[in-house]
Amino acid sequence: MESRGLSSTSLVGQGEPAAAGPEGEPKLWKIAIAFSIYGTLNLFLNFFNKWAMAPSGAGFGLPVFYSTWHMLMSIIGSLVLMLIKTPESGMVSFAQLKTYKWETLTLAVCTTVNISCNNASLMLIGLFVNQVIKALSPMIVMGMSYFVLNRRYGPKLITSVVFIAIGAVMAVPFKDPSVTVLGIVLVGTATLASSLKPVVGELLMTSSDKPKLDPAALVFYDSCFSFVFMLIFWLSVPAEREGSIMYMREKPGMGWGIILTGSFAAFAYNMSIYNFTKLASAVAVMVTTNLLKVLLITAAALVEGIRDPINWIGISIFFLAVIAYAYLSYQAKQAAKKAATAATAPEAKPTETRDRKSVV
Repeated sequence: MESRGLSSTSLVGQGEPAAAGPEGEPKLWKIAIAFSIYGTLNLFLNFFNKWAMAPSGAGFGLPVFYSTWHMLMSIIGSLVLMLIKTPESGMVSFAQLKTYKWETLTLAVCTTVNISCNNASLMLIGLFVNQVIKALSPMIVMGMSYFVLNRRYGPKLITSVVFIAIGAVMAVPFKDPSVTVLGIVLVGTATLASSLKPVVGELLMTSSDKPKLDPAALVFYDSCFSFVFMLIFWLSVPAEREGSIMYMREKPGMGWGIILTGSFAAFAYNMSIYNFTKLASAVAVMVTTNLLKVLLITAAALVEGIRDPINWIGISIFFLAVIAYAYLSYQAKQAAKKAATAATAPEAKPTETRDRKSVV
């Protein structure tokens, strides 16, 4: 799904646990409802965007024009979040924008390329192939982080990512005439841009002595720049400009229905991510996001009639590798959390240590 929004990764650690139970933990039923809304909107937006863009669906073949409206809703959504809770870095302002202009401008280029190319690919390939290729993102992020951020990963995590790639390649039905080279290039470019974004963002923020910008404020500036880029593209390219005018003139009800449904669903999706991340832990968000990816690819494979045994073997390898990747990532996060806690904890006195051992 590439409706622009506040991704779970951008909101990790954002906000405190809400709706707490007696012991200060969020109530399980509230977490379950939040996940259900988040998951439903995730699946709905993926299938809706595919239907809207595809010639066999609504034929709204105007990916940049369509994405421009999503940028507008992301601007509104991030503003709503900042009004709900004022960012620690302060409300958005021209002075703040001037301070972070290069960081947000660079990220906006990645966002514009990612969303525009992804939505364009849905006109040429099925949702199944689109999602399988996008699932290669962890491998790309890992490779970029290795060279750009000098980050190192364990052999198990690397192996799981390699098997995700192997399964993804085997799962793509290359014999299907609907799988076009241009469609694969477009979604590949989108995946590259989306994978580059967190690496570039971390590089820009860590290599600078500026205070860290709040995620909601970052999304606001990112969306504003992306909106301007897409608007300029729409005005400059006759196919998008004249095509959108013609479509809206000939099918105004369908056109506005697609724009409003997609935009408001994206807005609701942004809010659901924010709410779910507040209630659940960052690790829970990561695991459930991988679960949704598995469900989405399975549903897309069934809907699009994937029958080749090689493709299903690839899907099985992919699923197992995704589960392993989620588990290993969970372990890595837990280990990092324990290490950080141990590093900040005061050194215990010998007598206190003996007392603890005797209790155990």
